[in-house]
Parts: sequence; C-alpha cells; structure tokens
Amino acid sequence: MEDKSVGEGGVSGQVLSTAAQVRVTFSDARGWVIADLGTRKSYRIDARQAAIAVAFMSPCTRAEVKSFLQDLVGVRELDERIDALIAEHLVQDASASAIAFSTYRKWNELGWSEAHDYLVATSNFPFVDYSKGGQEVDKSRMRGFALESPDETRSLARKGAKVATLPTVRSALEELSLTSEGGALKEKLLRTAAVAVLPLEWRRSRTPGRSHMRRTSPSGGSRHPTELYLLALDVPDLARGIYHFSIESGDIGFVAEAPSDEILSRNMIGAFRLAAPPRAVFILTTHFQRNMYRYREPRTFRTLYLDAGHLGGLIESVCEAQGLMAHGHHGFQDSFVADLVKSDGLAIESPTYLVSVGLASEVRDGVRIIGESRLRP
Repeated sequence: MEDKSVGEGGVSGQVLSTAAQVRVTFSDARGWVIADLGTRKSYRIDARQAAIAVAFMSPCTRAEVKSFLQDLVGVRELDERIDALIAEHLVQDASASAIAFSTYRKWNELGWSEAHDYLVATSNFPFVDYSKGGQEVDKSRMRGFALESPDETRSLARKGAKVATLPTVRSALEELSLTSEGGALKEKLLRTAAVAVLPLEWRRSRTPGRSHMRRTSPSGGSRHPTELYLLALDVPDLARGIYHFSIESGDIGFVAEAPSDEILSRNMIGAFRLAAPPRAVFILTTHFQRNMYRYREPRTFRTLYLDAGHLGGLIESVCEAQGLMAHGHHGFQDSFVADLVKSDGLAIESPTYLVSVGLASEVRDGVRIIGESRLRP
C-alpha cells in the first residue's frame, strides 16, 4: 500500500460515514494508519485524524462530529481535517457505503472479517498477460509500484528483548557438515533457524527499492514473506516461552511466556502428534504485505503457502540431519497462535505452518509411520 499525507478536499454530504473499505489501525511500528483496501493505499495520520475517521464509522453529520470532538480539535481545524478525508474518498456520503457495510457485517458475523478484507483488496486487481515480453512487463509494473510507495520491507523488526545471537548461515552450514548427531538441543534449534531464515547475501534490486535477500530456501520474487518463531517447551538453557528470530539483525527476541501444555495441545493439536513429546515447535507466519507489494492478483495467494512449504520442509531436513525428530503440520487454531506471536492481526501476519521437534530417543509406544513421518495415534 501507498504511504502519503492526506491532502485537502472540500466536498461535504449531509450524512457522512467512513467508507466501508477503510480501516483505521494503530501499531507501535507505524503509529496511526488509515488504509483504503479498495485503492490499496494507506496514509500515516495523527491521533486527531484517527479520532475523526473513527467518529464517522457510524453515519452522522459534520455538525455531530464537531460536537463530539470540538474539545479535542478546534472547529476550524475540524473542518479542514474532515475536508481532507472527503477529498481522499475516505469519508463519503453514507448512502454510498450502505450496501458494502451490509456485506461486511454478514461476513463478520461468520468470523470472516479478514477474508472479506483480503477479497476487497484483491478482487478488482487486473490480471496481467506475461506471455509476451514478460520480464519487461514485470519491471515496468514494479517501477510503477515504487513510484506509488517505497519497496522497503524485507522483514519484521525483532519482537521482544534480545536474548541471544544466531550463528551465521555459513557457520551453521559448516557445523552441519562437520558435527555428528550429538550436541545440545538449544544449539541445534538455533542452527536450524539460522539456516532457514538468515540471508546468505543481498543483491541490488533491478527496480527502485531495497536490495533483495537471498536465503537457502527459494521465494518467488525474493519476497520471503515467511517469518519464523520458536515455541520452546523443554529446551535446556532456554526459558520456556515464545521467541522471534529476527531475520536482518540475526538475533532472537523473547516475545512472551508460553501457556500450559494443556492449553497448547488443545489449540495446536498438530504439534502434539509427534511420535515423541515435543521439546519445541517452530511457528511459521506469513506477512502478507511483503508479498502483496509485488504479487497483487488474488491467485498469487497460493505463493504464500509455497514459500512456507519450502521453508517447513527445509526445517524438517535440517533437524533430522542433526538427529532430531521433526514433523510439519497445519493442525492449529489460527487466532490462538497469532496471539502467541503477538501478531497485529490475521490480515497482517498469519500463522501458516508448524514444525514440532523432539528427540528420537524419546519415541513413545504405538507410533504410526506415514511415509517418512512417525506419528502417534
């Protein structure tokens, strides 16, 4: 989405409302943001502008909003700010949004609010024919996107206080080639994370924007939308809790304490189907905006799962090369896991895949073998 300042406008309706496709959000990283899903543009705003946009969430007149907020914002400034929202079509005549609001409410009642927002943001985006001069078409599109907004996001900032530093990818790969299956579980897990997500190198973008990272796992357009976390359950020398692997700074942040095994097994049942008691669980999440900057057509939603699938398979292989037992699974409650990793919302960063890890020496009785996976009944 595009970041820009809200400009001036002046058209007013008798009863106004914030447009149905507009969302007002706050995050520590970006502050207040008002986003128009229909045009895929976002605007950084201050708290006063956010208050005005929220006030219009329920249809009302300009005079009513003034009566609500005149103690917070002066009357003259209120008019200027309301005009600016109208000029950008973020606030409009209430009748224009009535049908769209009705549709949103129906989806929201079913728990599909994030799915609704994704559909609005992608449903009318034009498909492009790459069959002729595909590379030049792609470059042209990316240059156009860069003119609208900068292509700067390559990873999320580390969540939580730093607790450890990851080895480099090359040193981790060297250790994998030299060491046997012995060694501490903590070092094996950190080595696995380093191989999975840290950049091997950076290459300059062919279009405006930051350089692209190259990792051991491939990713379409070098977008790498997958973030990695660790749920440490029983790892010597690593406190039980949730950890975030910072891709660019190469360190680990402590996100939160972990709930009880009873709560975890009820909401992440797939992670507990490992043949041995899980000592840790890698959590893979998808940061949608990073991928959608380039791939804006609805059908490219699948590339997010391709990315997570490559990365999950790599994590399993690296774990097994170190004598660990690992198994990927989709069996979890999305919103529960999103809360664990402190996601800003399922429409922004959503859990995609789990890889639970245990010790082969702790395999339980009654194990089922499915392909190369060993699962308990």
